[in-house]
Amino acid sequence: MAFAGPLSSEDGKTTVGSLLVMEFSNRADVDAWLEDEPFTKAGVYEKPIIHVFNNGWQQKVGFPPA
Repeated sequence: MAFAGPLSSEDGKTTVGSLLVMEFSNRADVDAWLEDEPFTKAGVYEKPIIHVFNNGWQQKVGFPPA
C-alpha cells in the first residue's frame, strides 16, 4: 500500500469514502484481495470502485523500493 485515507466532503467534516492506493500485478489479484479484505467482508465499503493509475511522477523518497 502506497498510501490511504478518508475522502471528505468540501466542508472537511463528512467522510464520503476512502482512498487506497495499492499496487497489484493484475485485476485477478485485486479481486482476490478484495474478497479477503476485512472491511469489504464486514460491509463497510458499500461499493469498491477500482481505477487503473499510472504514476507519472515517481516519488524519490519516502517509500521502500518496489
